[in-house]
Amino acid sequence: MSNKLFGFLKGLSNVAPEDEPGENVNVGKEKPVVDDEPKLTDEMADFCIKSLQTILEMAEFEGNVVLKSKEGSRLFLEIADAGDDVGRLIGREGHTLDCLKTLVRSMFFQQYDTPLRLALDTGGYLNKKQKNFRQKAINAANRVKQYGKSVALEPMNAADRRGIHVMFQGSEDIRTASEGEGKDRHVVLHAR
Repeated sequence: MSNKLFGFLKGLSNVAPEDEPGENVNVGKEKPVVDDEPKLTDEMADFCIKSLQTILEMAEFEGNVVLKSKEGSRLFLEIADAGDDVGRLIGREGHTLDCLKTLVRSMFFQQYDTPLRLALDTGGYLNKKQKNFRQKAINAANRVKQYGKSVALEPMNAADRRGIHVMFQGSEDIRTASEGEGKDRHVVLHAR
């Protein structure tokens, strides 16, 4: 069972990245709509749910995997009823959730040869994290407006950086740019 479950590791480097290391986000420009974005079927969503549930059981975590939403190639899963395991499932700064997400995405890619955009949550962690990032970004934007100097936010993953860029997309006072490489990639707020 474990060879079948973890056999995806051989092709891990083939997983489509969510953010290229050199990507610069052009604030104010909309990305073109891609009509050929793969659509998730119910079978594909079930595969993800069952794969994650199997991983949880093998790791002896409590919780049931629940489908929250499915749209295009995006899937949002929640680990419900995790009880005392919520903290361990989240991990330090969400690293365990990120690892679980990577495992499921890799298994999905091995099975269907197509990328998957996956959001994974438990205990309302993602909402709390987004509120925290938004508040830090607002505070940084206020410092940029007050002092006229650029402010760098802490390093964050592609999805979180994208959220900050979108947050200031229509701003007349603030423009954003992603800088750095790898785990040090972060958003910098600049005065317009």
